[in-house]
Amino acid sequence: MNAAALNFDLYAMTKPKTRQDAMLVAREIIDQLTLIEECIDRAIAGCEASRLADLAR
Repeated sequence: MNAAALNFDLYAMTKPKTRQDAMLVAREIIDQLTLIEECIDRAIAGCEASRLADLAR
């Protein structure tokens, strides 16, 4: 995958030239953190479900 496929200027990530570049980088960071948080929540829910299943046995 390249920058064109991402529709995102990868150079702007390391050296934002404009306020818009900085805002796009910030939005991408927030989106990725949201995705990570969802993965963690699913993992925790899975662990809790497994623990409850073990207690029910």
